[in-house]
Amino acid sequence: MSDKIEISPYDDEWPEHFKSEAQYLMSTLPQDILLEFHHIGSTAIPEMPAKPIIDIGVMITDYDDATQKLIPELKKSGYEHLAEASENENRILFVKRDENKNRTHHIHFCEEEEPFWDCLYFREYLKKHEHEARNYFELKMALAKQFPDDREAYTNGKSEYIKRITEIAKKELDEFI
Repeated sequence: MSDKIEISPYDDEWPEHFKSEAQYLMSTLPQDILLEFHHIGSTAIPEMPAKPIIDIGVMITDYDDATQKLIPELKKSGYEHLAEASENENRILFVKRDENKNRTHHIHFCEEEEPFWDCLYFREYLKKHEHEARNYFELKMALAKQFPDDREAYTNGKSEYIKRITEIAKKELDEFI
């Protein structure tokens, strides 16, 4: 099982992979807890090189209800349950892997009011600002080179940049969310 950090060129199929997985989840999971599906992360930004892992954010009605209903259902379907509530947010995280045990999808389940959804501001800002998208790509490449086998260090290395751009995006894209 490889969790090596590898950045791939943008793939025009990533939006379709998102749609396909979202449709599968909509048809499999209890409808009463699902609100919205969002393609998030770098694969949601056109022309952005990224780890070839589709991030899907699923807005849910109730965290406790979702925890009880989603975890057994997704485990039964072969998803790997990685995390639940943390100190800062209530998020249920699953990973889907291919036949070679490589990650293909990260599925994040959160209620609407969670800070997790700030990722939508970040995504939209990078879509509108090519220069910042290029800066983010360069940061990701440097971190992938520095931490090729340390997913946590790679992610932590991006956090200050993401936080800074998200704050700018919230001011500029106030009407977005």
